[in-house]
Amino acid sequence: MYASIAVLITFLFITGCSSQQVKHYEETYQQPSDINMVVIAEDQSLDNLPRKSRQMKRVESRLSNALVAYDYSVYDLMAVTDEQFERQRDNISDEELMDYFLTQSKPKMDIAVMYRVYYRIDRSNDRLSVGIKGRLLNIKSGQMIGATDIPGAFLKLADNCRGACIQTEVSDKARMLAPEFAEEISLKLSRLINPDTRNTKPVTPINKAKPKPTTVQSERVDGIYVERNEASTPAPTQTSKPQPKPAPSTSTEATRVDGILIEKEESSSNSIRW
Repeated sequence: MYASIAVLITFLFITGCSSQQVKHYEETYQQPSDINMVVIAEDQSLDNLPRKSRQMKRVESRLSNALVAYDYSVYDLMAVTDEQFERQRDNISDEELMDYFLTQSKPKMDIAVMYRVYYRIDRSNDRLSVGIKGRLLNIKSGQMIGATDIPGAFLKLADNCRGACIQTEVSDKARMLAPEFAEEISLKLSRLINPDTRNTKPVTPINKAKPKPTTVQSERVDGIYVERNEASTPAPTQTSKPQPKPAPSTSTEATRVDGILIEKEESSSNSIRW
């Protein structure tokens, strides 16, 4: 009997812990601005843009602005860390990083966006390919929400482009990919904001121009039906076509002259034709 009670208590304890973990992971937010997010650049290999370079700072600025457009509260890494953190940055594991943002940063962070810019050079054809790869970490639970990779196509390099020229080209092309990367991040975070519509569509960016609905109508022009798109083309101006002059109204009368019946035609123009 005591063994059965012990097993029951153990089962209830494990069930309670599991439910707490699930509830902790599925913590939701009322709106995107409730999520405190920090963007962290990485450079894991030689084909990555150096995270401390000026070119990488330009990419990070573009990416942060793209995330802000989705109404997330985005913080600069230097603003929520100290000098000691920066000195130890290369030796800090993901677990230590999450613990730091959960306990020491002010304000506390909820999400960490870890990203890196990679590139490949085709010297035989003077072409360059740039992409952005990243991870999305839930700081409170320590779990990875998802990963994203936005590859770019090979594009032609300028003649004799070497060294700093390559890094500038990599930065420019990565900045062009930043909005798409931010959209993928927003898609993955949507399940933390609205569980009923998770993984269906990203949160709509603020001040993003929405396409006008298009309606196609048809009208008859010279006997031909022509489709008109109201969203892209203005409504055609109605012009009056020249109308043919109406034929003069005529009336025919008959008179007798010298015993002969003669028809006389009168018109509205007062012209008389015999």
